[in-house]
Amino acid sequence: MGRDSVIIFISLSDIVYISDTFVLLLGVVCALSSLYKWCLLDLDKYLEEKSTLVNKALEKLLGARDTYPPVLHQAEHYSLFAGGKRLRPALLLASAEVVGAGTNVAINAACAVECIHTYSLIHDDLPALDNDDFRRGVPTCHKKYGVAMAILA
Repeated sequence: MGRDSVIIFISLSDIVYISDTFVLLLGVVCALSSLYKWCLLDLDKYLEEKSTLVNKALEKLLGARDTYPPVLHQAEHYSLFAGGKRLRPALLLASAEVVGAGTNVAINAACAVECIHTYSLIHDDLPALDNDDFRRGVPTCHKKYGVAMAILA
């Protein structure tokens, strides 16, 4: 992560923005929980593993793209799998690991966090708000599927 990286951690009560101090925060959490071995992980590898895990779970939870109504499911897939690091679900899964819960216990919650985040991006891009045409270099959901379908996705 670069100096200008921003991570958004979604808690139950608010959204807290933290930057590269995330790495320091992980170290403090690990030290406090005496999980020294867990702290010796390669962060990039860990995030990649959790991203893959979350993507597989999202595919399973969402079902096929041609599920009725197909246009809605295509719009959901389009936005959820448009790229991204899956930092929010990784933070949730890391928190579950720190307190001794397995990722299998927290994976649905991690997927829910990612769905809420994606929903917020879709709605932020709408013409009534930021009116963005592109996100991550591809047309936004409302540009590809229309405003009404983007609101539903």
